[in-house]
Amino acid sequence: MTDLRGRLPAQSLLEHLAASGTSAVGTASPVEELRSWYTGAVGERHVGWLLQQLGAEWTVLHSVPMGTEGSDIDHVIVGPPGAFTINTKHHAGKSIWVAGNVLQVDGQYQPYIRNAIHEARRAQHLLARESGLTVEVTGLIVLVGARQVTIKQEPDPSDVRIRVVRDSELLGALQQRRAYSDAQVQRIIEAVVRPQTWSPRPLVASDPAALLTAFASLEQRLNQSHPTSRSRLRTRPVAAARPSRAAPSARKTNRRRKLWAELIRTALLVGAAIVGLNLLVGNLGGGQ
Repeated sequence: MTDLRGRLPAQSLLEHLAASGTSAVGTASPVEELRSWYTGAVGERHVGWLLQQLGAEWTVLHSVPMGTEGSDIDHVIVGPPGAFTINTKHHAGKSIWVAGNVLQVDGQYQPYIRNAIHEARRAQHLLARESGLTVEVTGLIVLVGARQVTIKQEPDPSDVRIRVVRDSELLGALQQRRAYSDAQVQRIIEAVVRPQTWSPRPLVASDPAALLTAFASLEQRLNQSHPTSRSRLRTRPVAAARPSRAAPSARKTNRRRKLWAELIRTALLVGAAIVGLNLLVGNLGGGQ
């Protein structure tokens, strides 16, 4: 593979799940590990869906292999404002607290900001080296499904910009002032899509359809083993392309509104008829 644009959201996790799912489901400890990977994949796929809404001036990459030890960057984005690395964290129902370079999930410290700084710094160095430009990289930590997010103070490393945002705030966070010309953006894109920019390891191509099929099968089996988690872990974004039917309560409300509108219309017609009849009778009486 010579271009990273063909990779799926969460592809690295999907490959892990496809390789591990068959042998692991059915035993306690591996199932929990699979569920953790699965939850991460759901979050990355959701963010990938959100990024599809960006315009043609943006280039979006998913699951970008980094270095020599099998790590990756969840998403890398390039557009007129510059480059962005995204670290997706799926914490459904959790409370997130941020103060400077400290981030806690339900009171427990997590190294997300430290990792985001590291990713952004590496991306900034690699893209500058490969494009010949000074490339400003913003590292975004995107929180999916969090119940509450409290930011006392934004992270403030000295050499890169780091932001913590909800998934609903992601697209707005990307809409910044233009920093690069179209020609410069193209040079950065040419660098960002090359696998060799990020890792010397050869990139093995996977069959996207097979990965998604394996993921859907594993999702069904995990939901069957833990039915109560089904409502919390979704493989598709809440906002689907196909409009959903109105809820029963909404349909009842619509019927009531239509009934009231019809009653008001009927009353107006009856009132108009009575007024017209009175005028007619009055005219007849005046003519006698």
